[in-house]
Amino acid sequence: QDVEEDSAAHLEADDGPCAAVFCEPNELAAVRATLSARGFEASEAAILFVPSTTAEPAAGLREAAESALLALEEMEDVEGIWHNLAP
Repeated sequence: QDVEEDSAAHLEADDGPCAAVFCEPNELAAVRATLSARGFEASEAAILFVPSTTAEPAAGLREAAESALLALEEMEDVEGIWHNLAP
């Protein structure tokens, strides 16, 4: 809760031992420092693309779009794929 009050971070937690904290990329270091100062250890930190809107492909094109994303993900030189395709 304090992390959210100290920054623009958003905390998502369930009943388990882990929680996800989302913040703006330029606040990542400050959020990590705040968590550390309060005794929490980050198991992972990454800058991700989280779309604010999603797009639904035109009729009949969802399978082609998903196949294209899968083909990209399977390429050896590709480290990550970001998209706004609706789930």
